Amino acid sequence: MTVGIVAAAVEPKFTLINCGSTERINISGIVWLSDESYSLSGTPRNLTIPGLSPTLSTLRSFPYRKSDGPRKFCYRIHIYSNATYLIRATFFYGAPSPPVFDLLLDGTLWTVVNTTADYERDLASYYEIIYRPVRPKTVSLCLAGTDYTEGNLFISSIEMVILDPSAYNATDFESYALGLISRSAFGYAGPMLRLPDDKFNRFWQPFTDGGNSIQTSDNIYASGFWNSPPSKLFKTSLVAKNGNSLQLQWPPVQLPTSSYYISFYFLETSSVNSDKFDIYLNDDIFFKDLNPTLSGISVFSPNWTLSGSSTLRLVSSAESNLPPSINGGEIFRILNVGYTSLTRDITALLEIKKLFENPPSGWEGDPCFPEKYRWTGITCSEGSKDLNPSRGPRVTSMDLSNLGISGSLSIWVSNLTALSDILVGNNSLKGTIPDLTKLKQLKRLHLQDNQFSGELPFSLGEIDSLQELFVQNNNLTGEIPPSLIRDGLVLRTFGNRFSSAPALSPTSSNSTI
Repeated sequence: MTVGIVAAAVEPKFTLINCGSTERINISGIVWLSDESYSLSGTPRNLTIPGLSPTLSTLRSFPYRKSDGPRKFCYRIHIYSNATYLIRATFFYGAPSPPVFDLLLDGTLWTVVNTTADYERDLASYYEIIYRPVRPKTVSLCLAGTDYTEGNLFISSIEMVILDPSAYNATDFESYALGLISRSAFGYAGPMLRLPDDKFNRFWQPFTDGGNSIQTSDNIYASGFWNSPPSKLFKTSLVAKNGNSLQLQWPPVQLPTSSYYISFYFLETSSVNSDKFDIYLNDDIFFKDLNPTLSGISVFSPNWTLSGSSTLRLVSSAESNLPPSINGGEIFRILNVGYTSLTRDITALLEIKKLFENPPSGWEGDPCFPEKYRWTGITCSEGSKDLNPSRGPRVTSMDLSNLGISGSLSIWVSNLTALSDILVGNNSLKGTIPDLTKLKQLKRLHLQDNQFSGELPFSLGEIDSLQELFVQNNNLTGEIPPSLIRDGLVLRTFGNRFSSAPALSPTSSNSTI
């Protein structure tokens, strides 16, 4: 176990997105942005249920059919590099039988969104994660339909808050994220603690079961706590009823077998009595001989295994003359951060998408990860995977044949330098064929049955790895470069307006004009 004391604080930066809203709104001095510039798909919807807060009265809906297979819909949000974020996604469907779907961050499967139980109690559902984005400029938050999804996906709001650099920093955020399970204000019976009491707008839920709730009138300013809990958290505490032992069913949910980050917060308000106790989780000692002070203390474990229901016990030591008490607690499931594609490959694909007038479905978020939600037509390298986006897996094939795509093929395709296949036959692509000489591993280039125009680039003859070049049935003109008439290259050019066809070389038996 570790004891936390003081950390320097900074003022948090917020990005608050009101999904489905067409304009920014101000709620109690806090600005919420429209989501129109963050999502390129979906439909805004208004809910007409009386009494809803402004951030729950709109949502964005994303059409999903199970026959489409796994598909994701993403928000792309700009971030500060190397910052650790609290990210909260809130969902309120406003109708019976809300759909169940996956929630992703970049290439990480965050959680399964299931709002049914909360909706039956007229509550919104929120999911929170502590996450350091793997890419330096943007994060992709994605809703993903899968085999257990029935109906259209939806989201009400997204909150992103930069935390103090020291917050939760016992976690290796290069490899892990923290998915919130429960955050409790022990002994507190009022409305949920949040802004303005918690400057990071963390939600502290009231918890009064299992002990006596005690409130202090003392002025408390909790400025030196690890993880910066709000001062108001220490105005109340849960105290043992029988004098020497406090036992709680905490967290108040069933837990999957996993590793968890757990943190507890304590503050003693008496200067004349001493309080010393041991902390147990189930039958395991979590911390021994804890002696809370007037300045407060936090204890935490960055990696603790739990499963099913869990019992928290505070047991007084023999020399203690006060019953044990507790002010706050947090528990997070430790999540493995998923792999991510190479940053420059993602950039190239997004630029390619811009010139497609009707891009393939599902071209949002990370193109390669999670693997279940890989982009339509994209194949990625299966070699060594890396969490660093500057060394991530590469896009090795782009097969968009027969998808009815129109627009043009961007020069950015040449930045996908690990490509072995570009297969875009039987679409409605126009414009010229871009220079592809940077693609030193390209083997198959299928551009047939489109509307490409201009000349067949002579630079294609410089790609020694090229084995198949299909350009038949386009609007190409000029000459066929002699360097393309060579052994080992299957060339198909009929159905164009070339001025002449060069003679086949004696060794070009694999070439077809």
